[in-house]
Amino acid sequence: MPEDSKVIPFPVNPLDITSLLFHAVQNITDKLASIGERLERVEKSIAANYDHKELVSILKDIEAAKDGWLDAKAAAQYMGGMCESTFDKYRYNTNPKLKGYSLGGKVYYKKGDIDLFIRLFALKAG
Repeated sequence: MPEDSKVIPFPVNPLDITSLLFHAVQNITDKLASIGERLERVEKSIAANYDHKELVSILKDIEAAKDGWLDAKAAAQYMGGMCESTFDKYRYNTNPKLKGYSLGGKVYYKKGDIDLFIRLFALKAG
């Protein structure tokens, strides 16, 4: 730059800066609100398509099965899809009885115990 030229500062109006900041914050706020609305629609869609209790039950069944533990309904299915009254007969009225483990007011069965029960019952009937 030549020595005789001067830099003339660009005049900045504080109201212009405030206005720019306000619009930037407003834009971000609007985008966040839009995201929040979309999340609410997704939640409502999920809730409309799935029963919460059913999902929790499915997840519990998956966790129990993964560890080799089954509740009575899953154990009956594991034993060939028998009805509950037939399964109850094996739990209470046979010798050997099907061994269950009570936990929190619910009875769970180990897959290994069910397999052993089936083998012993077949031998006895046999």
